[in-house]
Amino acid sequence: MAAGTTVTADAVSGGTTPAAGTYGYVARLTNGTAGCSGALIDPQWVITASACFPSAAPGKPSAPITVTFAGGAQVQHVTWLVQHADRDVVLAKLDNPVAITPVPLAATGPVTGETLQVAGFGRTTTDWVPDQPRVAPFTAGAATGALLPLSSSTGVDACKGDAGGPAIRDTSGQLVAITHLSFQHGCLGSTETRQGISDTRVDDLAPWIAQTRDTYRDRDLHLFPLAAGVVWHNVLPAHGTVWQHLDAIATNVSYVASGTMANGDIALATISNQALSLRFGHRDGTWTAPTVIDNGIAAVTLGADTDGDLHVFPLAMNGVVWHNILKTDGTWQRLDAVASNVQALTSTSWSDGSGTLVTVSDGTLSKNTENSNHCGECTGPGTWIGAHALDTGVTSAAYVWLPTGDDHVFPLATGVVWHNVYKPDGTVQRLPEVARNASSVAAIALGNGDVYVTTISGGNVSQTVEHADGTATGPTVIDSGGSVTQEALTLA
Repeated sequence: MAAGTTVTADAVSGGTTPAAGTYGYVARLTNGTAGCSGALIDPQWVITASACFPSAAPGKPSAPITVTFAGGAQVQHVTWLVQHADRDVVLAKLDNPVAITPVPLAATGPVTGETLQVAGFGRTTTDWVPDQPRVAPFTAGAATGALLPLSSSTGVDACKGDAGGPAIRDTSGQLVAITHLSFQHGCLGSTETRQGISDTRVDDLAPWIAQTRDTYRDRDLHLFPLAAGVVWHNVLPAHGTVWQHLDAIATNVSYVASGTMANGDIALATISNQALSLRFGHRDGTWTAPTVIDNGIAAVTLGADTDGDLHVFPLAMNGVVWHNILKTDGTWQRLDAVASNVQALTSTSWSDGSGTLVTVSDGTLSKNTENSNHCGECTGPGTWIGAHALDTGVTSAAYVWLPTGDDHVFPLATGVVWHNVYKPDGTVQRLPEVARNASSVAAIALGNGDVYVTTISGGNVSQTVEHADGTATGPTVIDSGGSVTQEALTLA
């Protein structure tokens, strides 16, 4: 196809309506001004063309997107968009999983001359907005990089509304590509005599899709409130609204911290009589026995990296923060001190192998950073690149990093929890306060871009959800025991 002569395929001009019970994974996506097709590749994820809903960074849609499937069943809405870096591909996360069998991704690339069934909800020869998808066979040409030309000997073509629609391997029923561009030959309202489709290959995107689904998958929210020396375990199931109050995990505890391992296990650190212990909670609800890993400790924070290693940062009684790594083989790597004169250890975050540790020293809130691969500018593993002051007059804080590159910091100062967003360009967005009369704060990023914040006031735990659009829901009391002094949060 000659450049400049094709347009985004916004349905199949010919073809047939698929038989009942087939192609149920074909989706229609609309936002009021644009309509495209897509394919369900996971109970909660649809793949489509990014040209339909452009988004430079992962985030919520700029306008509400409604998703329907063949037969009009199970209407859903898109909560999150993740665009591929260099292809006309975007993954759209649905607000709830659907009871429809997803289409499997092809394990091998397209073969010149093979038959692919192209499906979509776009206009046809006679209908502007068909209520059912249409399917037609096309012949694959020779792929050039990520682009795959398709042609039909029967005169059909992709039309407006077909962009993002699946191209299915005829012999296996697997997804090979999605519609990118078309001449729109034979489409209602078109006089174009040329025909043909250019598709975007997706058969080789399995690693990216898997990583995206894991990064933004729905997880249960686990809250570990510390009350009168006892650590309890509360769970808010994904898509649930009612907290489940489980058993006590530990007693005689003065401090608690938690994190999620790469395998989905929960790492729970507790301090009792200055002895730091570590235990792990499995997905089946069982816990390992606690193991003492350090002594003379006042506080701790921890976080797992994508390699599966657990980074533990104990704050010693003398104000020094150390960096220890529990490797996947069960061995410990004891590294150097990260910071000194620290009174409060707030939180840690890991992304792309880089570590971030937030500390409070004499009221100054600082962000300490370690470069990728635990080195970068440093002279050896464990050497960190200074401390960057974020705020003053702070007694504690919570810190959350989002894939957009934003640092969300919740400093606690004179009982008020604030919300500051540090942008990648160096600017700071000061949002309204989260809570008053607070004595503790914790926060965690949810899979949809929202940030979940807990605060303690008068021994009670309250929740606030800070939404990506700058609005907030809450605070709402979720634990009214009246004796909670500290809490830990994690998603697993």
